[in-house]
Amino acid sequence: MRYVCRICGYTYDPEAGDPSQGIAPGTAFADLPEAWVCPVCGADRSLFQPESAPEATEEGPGGRVVIVGNGVAGFTVAWELVKRRRGLEIHIAAEERYHYYARPQLPRFLAGELGIEDLLFYEPSWYEAQGIRVWLRDPVVRVDREGRQAELRSGQILSYDWLVIASGSRPATPPIVGRELSGVFTLRTIDDALAIRESALDAQQAVVVGGGLLGLEAGKGLLSLGLSVTVVEVNDHLLPRQLDREGGEVLQRLLEQQGMRFVLGNSVARLVGMDRVREVHLENGQRLRADLVLISAGIRPEIELARDAGLTCDRGVIVDDYLRTSDARIYACGDVAQHRGRIYGIIPPALDQAQVVAANILGEKVEYHGSIPTASLKVAGIDLTSVGDVLAEGPGVEHIRLMQPEEGRYRKLVLREGKAVGAIAIGFRDQVPRLLQIVAEQADLRSIRRELENPDFDFAS
Repeated sequence: MRYVCRICGYTYDPEAGDPSQGIAPGTAFADLPEAWVCPVCGADRSLFQPESAPEATEEGPGGRVVIVGNGVAGFTVAWELVKRRRGLEIHIAAEERYHYYARPQLPRFLAGELGIEDLLFYEPSWYEAQGIRVWLRDPVVRVDREGRQAELRSGQILSYDWLVIASGSRPATPPIVGRELSGVFTLRTIDDALAIRESALDAQQAVVVGGGLLGLEAGKGLLSLGLSVTVVEVNDHLLPRQLDREGGEVLQRLLEQQGMRFVLGNSVARLVGMDRVREVHLENGQRLRADLVLISAGIRPEIELARDAGLTCDRGVIVDDYLRTSDARIYACGDVAQHRGRIYGIIPPALDQAQVVAANILGEKVEYHGSIPTASLKVAGIDLTSVGDVLAEGPGVEHIRLMQPEEGRYRKLVLREGKAVGAIAIGFRDQVPRLLQIVAEQADLRSIRRELENPDFDFAS
């Protein structure tokens, strides 16, 4: 059986194996070594699922589930439900015209390395076989909580027993003067990427506003299209949420070797041009030539539907430990959900939350206690993973670093009272699975504290 990475959509085929990691053809997924990770995004084996949902063996109580959104959270709720229980009627109402696809792979699609068919997880026939009705380009526009009905943009009314709000997020766009000019984009959907690719045909110089994960990956995609690329980041180093300054400097050097340029510690004052953007003016007075600008400045949860329905919202839709909203028949998960004051905005927590929502719809009373944030940079030639609280400070916190900038390698382990709470690995791909494990377990490393400072210490051994 083939297995699909739930992060990026890579499919492990036992008949082919994985030559990049020395996995011989004929190796079953269950027989892969513990250190094996997704060769595309670095996800560990726990984030893979069978290509086809196993046939459910239990009969369910019946009822209809309506899911708002077909991103990773919404799709995973549906997948978990059909995997575990027969008898439910499942509807997914989506804004986009495409079935669920690997959003983290959009930069590679932008670069022309992948086609639309490579992004899609499943053909439409798969959904039909699983009994999932998908309403494409027909999102939910209104919820009648008292009548338990969801109205679609087409006017279709869907009654529900359970409603799942997995509407995700949209790109946050700072109030930059000139952002309405032609040639200025955000990247969130396939259609966004198609529009950027078309604009890039007449462009030579691109500026990316934001040095986070998506900004850097998209910047590399633009570089692959033949544009010169400059990234503007307001912080003094790249990936400020996932890396410390030392790690950011190592990453910057690696990306500069690939041709990207950077302006750090500065922000955009205005975009200038007649009809199309031609220059980017920075707050310090510096001017950058640009005929294509990509703004990648974070996300805003899509809470409007929930707020209009009278659900309790803050920055996101407020949920309890069962991921219920202020209406017990309505759940929320993924980028739109705010749990214990936190919105994660990354895929692994969305997967965790979707599994909890599905379990609770099935009456299992499962609590969600938060997720350990894990992120990887998907740029060819760079292996970067950040997990846990990599920026922790305070009493009892230690940062143990191994710096090899000339080799493009950096490793950091964060301990709190001797227990692992965070890690950064750049260029240590073989050690990533073990680092993920010890941070997830908050392993007590006091007994080997001195060995951790040895440059030759290998977490993979």
